[in-house]
Amino acid sequence: MLSLLKSIKRKNTLYKRFLNNPSPRNEHQYKCFKNKLNHSLRIAKRLYYEKKIEEAKSNVKITWKLLNEVLNKSHFKQKLPHTFHFKNQTLDDPKLIAERFCDYFTSIGPNLAKKILPSSKSYRSFLSGNYLHPFILKEATEQEIIHVCSTLKPGAALGFDSIPFTLIKETINLISNHITHIFNLSLTSGIVPLELKIARVVPLFKADDKSSFSNYRPISVLPSFSKILEKLVYNRLIDYLNMYKILSDNQFGYRKQHSTEYALTLLYDK
Repeated sequence: MLSLLKSIKRKNTLYKRFLNNPSPRNEHQYKCFKNKLNHSLRIAKRLYYEKKIEEAKSNVKITWKLLNEVLNKSHFKQKLPHTFHFKNQTLDDPKLIAERFCDYFTSIGPNLAKKILPSSKSYRSFLSGNYLHPFILKEATEQEIIHVCSTLKPGAALGFDSIPFTLIKETINLISNHITHIFNLSLTSGIVPLELKIARVVPLFKADDKSSFSNYRPISVLPSFSKILEKLVYNRLIDYLNMYKILSDNQFGYRKQHSTEYALTLLYDK
């Protein structure tokens, strides 16, 4: 790294010399050194990404992030067009556009459900054991709340309340007792506070015409506090499912040490 920095400074010195005295000799020296430096930089870049990809070979998310860096695929905040087409009309009123998005997104589920034929096989046929053990949502402790907070990623998108998760992480030691009390009331009563269920729905563009509502898919962004409660319930549910071996061996999604890659491998092998 240090040698490359010195070489870059050397190239800049030769370039300044060439600009001050554009003789054939100075031009030749500058271009030859620049070509050698570019070759060294390409090798260094290749070795850098080879090392990074090797280190992240067990993490698909980081691997794709590195590949996108190599391919110069930048992530930018999408901008919705000012006008949309709906039933031979052009909509430019933001309120009407939001309402049409709401109508479209809420109709996707029921429309897909109508196309699914009823199955003659009961879901119970996939559960061969006798699962008589009760599932109990035990209360959380302040230490568990603090631990869950530390494991969640701080860079999540803001919910409708605009409270960033970084703020919660920085103040969790001061508010953990209050959060624990509220969440334990939810776990014991089975009622989720309404404010934790309000989602900020963001339309994400897929492909083709940007002015068509059908070319977007919804992403629901929940408040930051709801993510903590979700994690508490998830931990209890996944412990119960693993303890009594209820999940099928072919359940690959949303499980530790499992991924869709294993599903593809199984499909290919069988």
